[in-house]
Amino acid sequence: MSSAAPAEVQAAAEDQDSIVAILRARWVAIRSGDVGSLPVIIGIIAIALFFNSKTSIFFSAVNLQNLIGQMAGVAVIAIGVVFVLLIGEIDLSIGYASGLAGVAVGYFQQAGTGHRYPGLVALAIAILVGLVIGLIQGSVIAFIGVPSFVVTLAGLLVSQGLILQILGTQGVIGIQDKQLNDISNYVLTKNTGWIVAIILTVALAAASFGSYISRLRAGLPTGNLFLTVVRVAFFGGLAFAVVYVCNQAKPRPGLPLQPDDLRPSRLRRRWQRRGRAAGRDQCQADPNPGLHDLRRDGRYGGRHPRLSPQRHRSHRRRRLFAAGLDLGRRDRRGQSLRRPRPGQRRAVRRADHRHGRQRHRPPRLLRRDQVHHHRHDPARRGHARHSAAPPPGRGGTLGASALPCNAFALGATEPSQARGRRGVKMQNGTQQGAVYLQTNDAGKNEIVAYDRAPDGSLKYVGAYETGGRGTGKPHLPSQGSVVLSAEGRWLLAANAGSGEVSLFVVEDSGPRLAHTISSGGSTPTSVAVRGNLVYVLNNGSASINGFAIADEKLEPLADSKRRLSADEADGAQIAFSPDGRTLVVTERGTNSISAYAVDERGYADGPTTIPSAGQTPYGFDFTEGAALVVTEAFGGDIGKAAASSYAVGAPGELKPVSGSVADTRSEVCWAAVTKDGRFLYVTNFGDGTISSYAIADDGGIELAEPVAASTRLGEAGIRDEALSSNGRFLYALDADAQKVYGWGVGRDGGLEEIGAFEGVPATVAGLAAT
Repeated sequence: MSSAAPAEVQAAAEDQDSIVAILRARWVAIRSGDVGSLPVIIGIIAIALFFNSKTSIFFSAVNLQNLIGQMAGVAVIAIGVVFVLLIGEIDLSIGYASGLAGVAVGYFQQAGTGHRYPGLVALAIAILVGLVIGLIQGSVIAFIGVPSFVVTLAGLLVSQGLILQILGTQGVIGIQDKQLNDISNYVLTKNTGWIVAIILTVALAAASFGSYISRLRAGLPTGNLFLTVVRVAFFGGLAFAVVYVCNQAKPRPGLPLQPDDLRPSRLRRRWQRRGRAAGRDQCQADPNPGLHDLRRDGRYGGRHPRLSPQRHRSHRRRRLFAAGLDLGRRDRRGQSLRRPRPGQRRAVRRADHRHGRQRHRPPRLLRRDQVHHHRHDPARRGHARHSAAPPPGRGGTLGASALPCNAFALGATEPSQARGRRGVKMQNGTQQGAVYLQTNDAGKNEIVAYDRAPDGSLKYVGAYETGGRGTGKPHLPSQGSVVLSAEGRWLLAANAGSGEVSLFVVEDSGPRLAHTISSGGSTPTSVAVRGNLVYVLNNGSASINGFAIADEKLEPLADSKRRLSADEADGAQIAFSPDGRTLVVTERGTNSISAYAVDERGYADGPTTIPSAGQTPYGFDFTEGAALVVTEAFGGDIGKAAASSYAVGAPGELKPVSGSVADTRSEVCWAAVTKDGRFLYVTNFGDGTISSYAIADDGGIELAEPVAASTRLGEAGIRDEALSSNGRFLYALDADAQKVYGWGVGRDGGLEEIGAFEGVPATVAGLAAT
């Protein structure tokens, strides 16, 4: 008896499985109301087209990488629940059960506890937790007969309660285990990705053709062989296409291996989206709505429509035009082709007369907020068109007799040099720079200088005495103890041990000590400079003092001393806002931020103090749009590091924008904003990591990467950080490792390690870069 199917049966089966027959049957079903999966397909296409209309990189390689990593955990859960649905049951607990497994990972690797295990062991325990939950619920349903709806609803409530109990008020558990972080951030190599695609295609082909052959031998209808070949070719080609696209992603090409939903940081973000983040006020509004769910534009979440560089640039042009800047075309002599308004003509004539300009000079309306170097645009620094030209014979500094004049004129441009900008060397047409730090030595404080090569690597140059003394203690608790002026001419250092501040002139051969003077208080720990105006934060006396740079000396501004909000303020950093009209000081002791309005003479008025969004406000930086971003150390509690943002309104006025946004790490202190204002990097002293945030146009922040980079992952020591003036490189100190670490900064905010460089003492403090 033949086991083969009769020829007429086989032919009928193949005819039913032909492409024409399938399409005809599908059309008949749709007309009768059975649309099947068509709405899902149309919905996916519509969603993709909508997001692509909002950002030009939705269909990019890095976003595909991001989507694969984000949907991996959800896909595994979905596959499991499909089997439950196929047998006519339901599982309401699956979301919180998976969340409990994620919390288990964090709980069993938590440092400083009696239940810390290696990362892989913690991961195995989490899988075991999921198995136990499934076994208990399945047993109750199968053997006792309780409906699955009731059992899984109870499981949901139990899992939710356990999560709340474990997380407590902290709301997050920081993943500090190196194995888990490596797995979470691992990307398959290009060749490994191709091997995975080959294995999947071969497995699909073996299963499809094996089924075809088995059915043929058993005399069962086999279906259309051509359709089987097409199905295998389509899905196999899709696998190869995904690998190819992921291999084009930058800065980390390859398929992601990322159990995203097992990370407690993801659990925290899911709860925040529902307005129920543990440890937060449940009535608090989402500080940055729309960004939590739309991390669709690359691994670092940096190109939300509100972060679009095109939109940012056009917005900036509108602001410049509204400010009265001449954006029109110019002729070969630099003369504007746009006719000035009558008021402008009079203002230009007055400015020409005041500064001794010749009539052939191009007309330019100068307002006092234009008389300074552009802080955030490296290409514009050092150009005479951004500041009033100094009177003939006066060079770039002002004499002592000029101290009472307009404070913003203290930033007058120095004469142009062959080196491009002061502090930035030019070699064979290639821009180089330098990195500076201080030893903070108790006997003889020194500035340590490194030359920066075009690839970002550093070469030790030498040490230069400051004329003062440091504290001699590791980890000087401040940001900004070493700073550079915007044009790179002045380098200033706070000598916390001797109560002095030192002024250096940056030259081709290295920094030259010009002057050392008393800071006007005790324990100076941070310095702010804008043009030739300087303010020093004296932590020991809870005050700030002003100085003017004149003839390469620091001249105290009489009666410029201002108190902080309280004697126990414990100031961490002082800095000017981008327009120079506001001085900001973070106060750890009072958990507040103080702002001073700076008048035309350079004197600070205030402070106006507001409470910080989170505890222990520390380091901060500004965006070009005058948004202030502040780190929050939360007293050094494990896993509570965060950041918040504020808008600078009128001089001396701050308004909250984003509340505390946690980075899931520990002891965050220092902050650096990229030159385009789109990303913030913060250093987490407690575990040696750098976290990155995306910054919206309105100053709102969203966590991009909890671990964007690290010095020694899981080990304390990372401290001050600084971005190079061209924005291409980020540097950070690791005092415990006694090294300076460097990373290249990608356009998407990603960090690529350059190397670690020796020559750093254990007491090192402060970092500045050109």
